[in-house]
Amino acid sequence: MTKEAIRQAALQRFAAQGYDATSMTEIAGDVGIKAPAIYAHFKGKSELFLELVDRVFEQELEHIRQYLSAPGAAEAVLFGFLRDIGPRFESSPDLRFTLNVYYLPPPKMLGVLLPLLDAYTDKREVLVNDVFKHLPPTRVPPEQLASAYLGVMDGIQAEVLYGGMEKFKKRLEAFWALFRLAFDR
Repeated sequence: MTKEAIRQAALQRFAAQGYDATSMTEIAGDVGIKAPAIYAHFKGKSELFLELVDRVFEQELEHIRQYLSAPGAAEAVLFGFLRDIGPRFESSPDLRFTLNVYYLPPPKMLGVLLPLLDAYTDKREVLVNDVFKHLPPTRVPPEQLASAYLGVMDGIQAEVLYGGMEKFKKRLEAFWALFRLAFDR
């Protein structure tokens, strides 16, 4: 139980404050233990952080997989996924953590994180490409449309992280207005 409580407290802290601003003392305090007790479960902050990266990235990929395979018109599902990024960012420590790691990785951990980030990006791309392969013909080839969608996803994720909800909504509306032109048959 304590190990999982440490993970959850660390996730909340890393999601809200980032890696560098989070201390083991804060995590321990959130769990109700002393900092040295954490070391019975984790060698240090970097091990705890990297374990969370693996775990949360897999959970986020599963969220993408489930959302994009939901029944309904593909265009509505694709737009719904993008639209839900903002509210999920506000309510989900998993998404907040993922975006912090993805866009603000701790510099001293870049060597370890880059392969994990590349793998996450590649898996995300496979999931998105699969949706576009099964669309009715559009004005733009499916692989280009999928690549553009990923660019839109990256842009609005960065906007929600750096600019806040109002800028996120404005950017999403602008992106989607252009993006849906490809669906006009």
